Amino acid sequence: VLCYDRASGLLAVVAIDDTTLGPGLGGIRWMPYPTYGGAIEEACRLSQVMTLKNALADIPYGGAKSVILREAGADQPVSREAQLLAFGTYVSRLGGAYVPGVDMGTSVADLAVIATVARWVSCNHNDPSPATALGVFHSLEAAVRRTLRRDLSGVRVTVQGTGHVGSALAGLLADRGALVHVADVDRRRAAAV
Repeated sequence: VLCYDRASGLLAVVAIDDTTLGPGLGGIRWMPYPTYGGAIEEACRLSQVMTLKNALADIPYGGAKSVILREAGADQPVSREAQLLAFGTYVSRLGGAYVPGVDMGTSVADLAVIATVARWVSCNHNDPSPATALGVFHSLEAAVRRTLRRDLSGVRVTVQGTGHVGSALAGLLADRGALVHVADVDRRRAAAV
């Protein structure tokens, strides 16, 4: 679904890959893309991954993802709330086929705004990032124990992305003695972690 709202300046895309197991569940990315086509391609690719992820987790959801394009260096200030409300009307029009959640560039507060105009919203009260980081942490810990036959102490681990999930994961790994390296397109955010 291609989303455009002249009044707020919203330009977004919603990709629903599969609803066999239930409505498409997937986060909203809010970030700049070089082209609208690139954002569409990214949303479609990520929605396919969400189909697999939700099926493997054995939850009653299909796969979906959305992207709200953030213009890099926009001339006029854009009202985030107005764009979120406009996006929420598109979510509402889908009648429950898409359940958005948090992702890169969005927050629990953003989802709460969307929930004022759309009934089908996830993560509008609690941030799932710490639970996601904990799941990745336990997966890494199990993989190291199984393959290297040791704990995480002294193991070099690179965390790609230092947003909500990546920063929490880096902290968990460091607490267990791992030698943590981070990478992020935002050097300031990586340096802060």
